[in-house]
Amino acid sequence: MRSRVLLFAALLALLVLAPARAATSTVTITKDGFNPKAVTVAPNDTVTWTNGDTSIHQVECKTAGFKSLVLQPGQTTSFVFKTAGKFNCGDLVVKRFKSSVTVQAGGAVTVTQTAAPKLVVYGGSVTLSGVVSNRRAGETVNVFAKPFGQNQFATVGSAVSVANGSWSFVVKPKLQTAYEARWRPTNQTVMSPQTTVNVKPQVGLVKKSARGRIVTFFSKVRGAHTFAGKYVNLQRKNRFGQWKGLKRVTLGSTSAATYKVRLPRGRSSVRVFMPAAQAAPGYVAGTSRVLTLTR
Repeated sequence: MRSRVLLFAALLALLVLAPARAATSTVTITKDGFNPKAVTVAPNDTVTWTNGDTSIHQVECKTAGFKSLVLQPGQTTSFVFKTAGKFNCGDLVVKRFKSSVTVQAGGAVTVTQTAAPKLVVYGGSVTLSGVVSNRRAGETVNVFAKPFGQNQFATVGSAVSVANGSWSFVVKPKLQTAYEARWRPTNQTVMSPQTTVNVKPQVGLVKKSARGRIVTFFSKVRGAHTFAGKYVNLQRKNRFGQWKGLKRVTLGSTSAATYKVRLPRGRSSVRVFMPAAQAAPGYVAGTSRVLTLTR
């Protein structure tokens, strides 16, 4: 019985400590040189050179201790890079052809995530992006989201990494949402730090009509929930550049309102502002576009 337990523990340890699978990066030798001229790999990854030219070539990475046979057109050669560092490679036939292989140091398996922008108006898009630590293309990164008021993350889609392990995914948060990227390079899933994107309600301001200094405006606030009964402030910018309230407007059952305001003589810049307390829950303060009127 004890031997079975020990065997199970040993197998489990092997699974947990198993490294990410080795990858192969391909470099083509053309009449113009190495393509690409620089590659980045992880320890124990393989680099394969293919002679895509009509002439012979011979690859040498002297500091890595590698020199290929002479490659005829169409032939390939490979080398496994086990040690971290940057290795300069060249062609012994065409001396001016130079390239490099960078082997990243081993370390924790991670996936990163950032969001741009981190503040968006309802209906707007946000790009999530990051890098997987093995710096390989073709890795699947799953994106999870937890909108305001939800207790658990749920998957919203996936992205596939490209060159250097970078990935990106576009989302449209309907209200404040936390995002998390998850990647499974081995038998274990690694998760990125959470990124929270704040959302402003979409605040509209339209001039419907004007008679003298009396202007009729229409405002509507859009979001994932109703704003009926909440209020917004019509504001005017004073000569010091400060926004001062002209009128508080309560929104109706459709989260909208039509209202009249008497503007001062001359030129006025006005906007509608919804305070955070009125935009909540799930939204931060929002503002409309600025209208400039002369009465």
